[in-house]
Amino acid sequence: MYARFTLHTADPPRLDELIRHYEHDLSVAFTYEPGSRGMSVLVNADLGVVLGEAHWATEDAMRSNDATFADPTHDAAFFGATASIEHYEVARIVIVVPLRPGAAVSLTRFEVEPARLDDMRAAFDDAATGLLVSTDGFCAAALFVDRKNDRAVIETFWRDGDALEGARSSSAAERLHLATAGTATVRGIEQYRLDFSSVDLDSQ
Repeated sequence: MYARFTLHTADPPRLDELIRHYEHDLSVAFTYEPGSRGMSVLVNADLGVVLGEAHWATEDAMRSNDATFADPTHDAAFFGATASIEHYEVARIVIVVPLRPGAAVSLTRFEVEPARLDDMRAAFDDAATGLLVSTDGFCAAALFVDRKNDRAVIETFWRDGDALEGARSSSAAERLHLATAGTATVRGIEQYRLDFSSVDLDSQ
């Protein structure tokens, strides 16, 4: 599976309009697109940030939608927002508990040498099936890789904000493990709330 990330920074008073645009317009329109596997929307209301993630069965389906999708920058400007786009392969997904709106999300961005991508997958598998799974409130995790730009993203989903807060030590330990092993360099950490998700995980 593949995913297109569209990151918006929005005018806070109009944030709800942008979210509704995803929920009621884009998510419905994309269900008719060949290869669509659904969409999820992550929100950081304090910062006025929305991250829309459109999932696709193949890279060709994703790129084909890129070519027909209305200009996201123009659309975002209508809501007083900016837009930037990234493309990823969905390398791994681990689900322990079904995701529900309101779940807390931690997103970590990494820089990864191409030769170390397999090492990163192995480290993710170890964390997702070991340390994280045993942590109270853990729901799911996903690994996204961008081979062309030597980047990766790990998202972890938690029952609520309290669960995410309680897991910070475990998450920090995993990031330290990746960094000290030479597998990846941490480039940023973001935090969101899951607004909604229609992603067809059974197809992964």
